[in-house]
Amino acid sequence: LQFHKHSLFMNKYVKRIHNNNMEKKILVIYTQESPNSVVRKDFNYKRSKNYFYHLVASYYKSSFFFLPYGSFHKTKTAIQTKIKTQEEFLKRTNSALAIISNCYYTQSVRLEYIEELKKYIQVDTFGKCYNNEINKEERIKKLKKYKFYLSFENTQCLDYITEKYWETIPHGVIPIVMGYGKQLTGLIPNSYINVFDFSNPKALADYLKILSSNETEYSQYHEWRNEYSINENSNASCDLLSEITRSLQNPLIVEDSTVHLMQNKSICLSIEAEKNQLLKN
Repeated sequence: LQFHKHSLFMNKYVKRIHNNNMEKKILVIYTQESPNSVVRKDFNYKRSKNYFYHLVASYYKSSFFFLPYGSFHKTKTAIQTKIKTQEEFLKRTNSALAIISNCYYTQSVRLEYIEELKKYIQVDTFGKCYNNEINKEERIKKLKKYKFYLSFENTQCLDYITEKYWETIPHGVIPIVMGYGKQLTGLIPNSYINVFDFSNPKALADYLKILSSNETEYSQYHEWRNEYSINENSNASCDLLSEITRSLQNPLIVEDSTVHLMQNKSICLSIEAEKNQLLKN
């Protein structure tokens, strides 16, 4: 089971089996990073394929072990009444919130987008990128005071939505995602706003102003709470280990084709493409 530092692992493994004609083993590659990440760059499939069959545990739906950051199911019990939605609408007097601490990643326009958005709507910013770091407890308190949270990823790749959305949604704020691809099927329907649906930050700001002043429109992004519930993923690690155990008992191991997506940057937008799609005049 390989989580990171694949090159170091391979160096040690090859040295240990030197001159031994060992059969290929199973290597489970766990990753929740996009193809643009440093972690992915360390993975060397060409070197690894002669020694292992690869199974992938990741957010890709094609993975042998599908492990999204979060999931949901239909519920029979409504958890959000109209009265509570009205209370939340009135209580949340602040507009938009952004908390970003990874400021050195160059494959995203998210910081530039936020600065442009600030020209048209109030956006309060926290995190290392803004020299205004807050802890987890403070973060949760702030999430309960705002109507919108800018849940922007640091890279735009197909299927790539991380913990930012799932950590936000339970606290009653509407996540604004920077989700490449129209069909974000892993997210709760009608629970989020996608910046890719707007031509530029001004267009998004105009829409947020409408929601902020219209309780009926705002409430549409909370109606899902009457239909869906968020799954608890506390047993995800145990489920993964159980699946690995079952796989080891299967004599017919097939290479997981998802392994070829791990470093496939063609499924990601370049910084130029992001600007063309998100920062139009």
